[in-house]
Amino acid sequence: MIRKWTVAGSPALENKIEAMIQGLRNRLQASFSREDYSAVVIAGGYGRGEGGVQWVNGQENLHNNLDLVWVAPHASQVDAIRSKLESESRSFEESYGVALDSFVIDEARLKRLPCLVMLYDMKFGHRLLLGKPETWAKMIRYTVEDILPSDMRNLLVNRGSLLLINRWLLAQGQPSAGLREQIIRHGMKAIIGLGDALLFMRGDYHWSYLEKQQRMNAALDLPMQLRQAYHQAAEFRYRPDYLAFNQHDLQVWNEELLELFAQGHLAFEAWRLETPLSHFTWKDYPSRAILQSLHAEWGYRGTRLRRLKHFIFNQSFSAKMGLFANLGLRFQDNASVLALMFPAVAYELTDGNYLAWVREQLNAEPLTLQDLLGDYLQAWGSYLDPGLLPRLKIWQKQLHRQEVLV
Repeated sequence: MIRKWTVAGSPALENKIEAMIQGLRNRLQASFSREDYSAVVIAGGYGRGEGGVQWVNGQENLHNNLDLVWVAPHASQVDAIRSKLESESRSFEESYGVALDSFVIDEARLKRLPCLVMLYDMKFGHRLLLGKPETWAKMIRYTVEDILPSDMRNLLVNRGSLLLINRWLLAQGQPSAGLREQIIRHGMKAIIGLGDALLFMRGDYHWSYLEKQQRMNAALDLPMQLRQAYHQAAEFRYRPDYLAFNQHDLQVWNEELLELFAQGHLAFEAWRLETPLSHFTWKDYPSRAILQSLHAEWGYRGTRLRRLKHFIFNQSFSAKMGLFANLGLRFQDNASVLALMFPAVAYELTDGNYLAWVREQLNAEPLTLQDLLGDYLQAWGSYLDPGLLPRLKIWQKQLHRQEVLV
């Protein structure tokens, strides 16, 4: 049983978080009825007992937001609960100075989902806030072997896209101190994502960061640079040290991470597509990955209905693909299609056919690589992260303001 909230926090901070969580529990019990939830948990780093700790002006505090997952008994309750939780989250942040990120899902939908990495992590890495432990255990019955390899690929690309956000930001101008910290956080999350995918490839994935850190240190067949970077990123999760990056050229650092990412990503996809690494390249990658998806993963729980739903409602088509690849394209969700575009954008590939397919899917003009990067991030924000585009505009204004000050 998880009994702590952090790895590096003092007993005083642990007590502070415990009081904060108890206050949240009391508020939720007063605002909601027992019929509104099957289970409510704290997930993420603090739910795992591995939350980050930072010292600011001599004060020890949380480094990250709290993640709350709310499972409603019925789908008809979700919208009302979500709306009410937004108000509770604002009150919580005003009271404690810590943001509360909420995710609401109904029980039936949760049970239908295939085993996503997030669900496996939540099954074991959580602290129960409301409900009965046995209820949570019955709703999520996955083991690590049930995780969809394609979902791990999507998570890998999700984290790699943070490096593309960094690339875009650093091309805009000199970042402020606050933006430097944001860029560093993106880099650390990306390295964790890459390392997690390679641990999964080796059969060593685990929900605990501490355990994964030990397993990565012992994975002597993986590049030393990756193992060292993963160790640094894990330590950063527990106790971030931004001062250690004061003398770093973040543009150089970010491109070095992308080079490391390119090597690991290639190895992971060669494994997932059952191709020897010595014979695997990014040439014709979208078609090969889509054709492989036509027969892969159908035996995993929850995948058949999900894929058929995509096929029925997805009208995607590519004039640059054959019949069977186009059939497979209709089975893909937005995250998977963007994952197929990612290598061409991230690693600035020169394969004309690959780039033409990416531009076709993005409906982008054949302009510069920087323009293609912007189009990719625009699509990422539109389909997967609606909050990204407003954040990019805010960050861009901060960069331009910094240039004026200089």
